[in-house]
Amino acid sequence: MNNFEVIWTEKTFTNKELKVGGCPDVLVKKHGKYILIDFKTSKKIYGDHLIQLGAYSELIKLEDGIEIDEAIIVRFPKDDDQTEIKKFTKKDLALGVKQFKNYRECYEIDKQLNKIIRRKDD
Repeated sequence: MNNFEVIWTEKTFTNKELKVGGCPDVLVKKHGKYILIDFKTSKKIYGDHLIQLGAYSELIKLEDGIEIDEAIIVRFPKDDDQTEIKKFTKKDLALGVKQFKNYRECYEIDKQLNKIIRRKDD
């Protein structure tokens, strides 16, 4: 596979600090760099995919102590379109992590708001 070392495939992670779990597809190492690969079947690559990769990279760092250097999405089309490969840098992943944490915080605030709304007035 052209100097790639497969570290693992479909490894399940959970983290109480991030309050998230996930199962990234493949982690490989090439020339000392860790590359996360995720396979998608969709019409296109969406921003949510980068957010997911960012969350995965954070999970891997927290749980395995591995810093992800690059991520790749391999998109298999639902129609007769061509397979698409998109690479993301460490900086891209950092932005995905940031947005994931923002979404996570909004989710927690939304839960609190809903408790207030459902609260019975005495």
